[in-house]
Amino acid sequence: MATFDIVHHVNAPTHRCGGTLDLVITFADPAPDEVSVDPFGIFSDHALVTCRLLENVGQATTAERLVRGWRRVDHTVLRHILEDSPLCQPVPAPRC
Repeated sequence: MATFDIVHHVNAPTHRCGGTLDLVITFADPAPDEVSVDPFGIFSDHALVTCRLLENVGQATTAERLVRGWRRVDHTVLRHILEDSPLCQPVPAPRC
């Protein structure tokens, strides 16, 4: 984990038999706030692990795109164009 600069933040058992099966792993900075492990055995043999993650909200990116008006396409004309194109012609079988 150190190789990838990530850290495990749960420091308590998360299963009724001991051991930490439920994880919160993040990059080292920033660390999550308020990592808590609620008691197991209420709904499951696993504990409920909760935390608050800080989120950096950057500037929204915008992109210009050109969208074709497909509702105005004449479907009959399109069908004839495709049927006459090489895409819809049979391909001869290869000779061995």
